[in-house]
Amino acid sequence: MKKILLVLLFILIFFSTASADMGGTKLTYYSPKEGVFDSDTVTLKWRILSHDTVKNITLVVTGIQDGSGATYNKKITFDGDDGKKKTYTLTDLPQKASFAWNLLIETTEGTGSFGFAGVLATFSTK
Repeated sequence: MKKILLVLLFILIFFSTASADMGGTKLTYYSPKEGVFDSDTVTLKWRILSHDTVKNITLVVTGIQDGSGATYNKKITFDGDDGKKKTYTLTDLPQKASFAWNLLIETTEGTGSFGFAGVLATFSTK
């Protein structure tokens, strides 16, 4: 069952666009787009160009640990322009786990997210 969920997650990522667009707001860069990391620390980076005033940007990371099925959920909100060009390091990630991450953005013109079905990119830990 878990393998089916992971396969579906990767299919969603495959069909998402790398240069996301939300009206007057564009995601111009993000990293990692995918990968397997040896450590329990992963650094996420992104750059957003917005012609609208940004109220906040929320980083959402979800994961599931292989074998145990334990879940990981983390949300971090950055106010205003602070979140438009950001490097954020996640620490103490569970090993042998698969993760998906996304950015939710609220501007004066509305709210939205990048990627497809709430997933911008995926990564995993060994």
